[in-house]
Amino acid sequence: MADGAYVASSWSDMFHPQAVEIARVDPDNGILWRHSLPDTVGDPKQNKVTTYDTCTPVLVTLADWDALVACALHDQLQLYCL
Repeated sequence: MADGAYVASSWSDMFHPQAVEIARVDPDNGILWRHSLPDTVGDPKQNKVTTYDTCTPVLVTLADWDALVACALHDQLQLYCL
């Protein structure tokens, strides 16, 4: 898109995960806005060490230039329209 792009980022460390974050950047790489999706990190699993499940986001730009993010976590599909 001419006035910017959407970027999805996520942290892959299963011991200290961060939520998926979606940002919109302008053509000069400036951040126009960003939004964290806190429920993209699952509840901790208590074993000998504590681990977490996270999702790998899929990002799509819709016809009206909104962003649609999909995450699969714990047998559920989470959809976010930004």
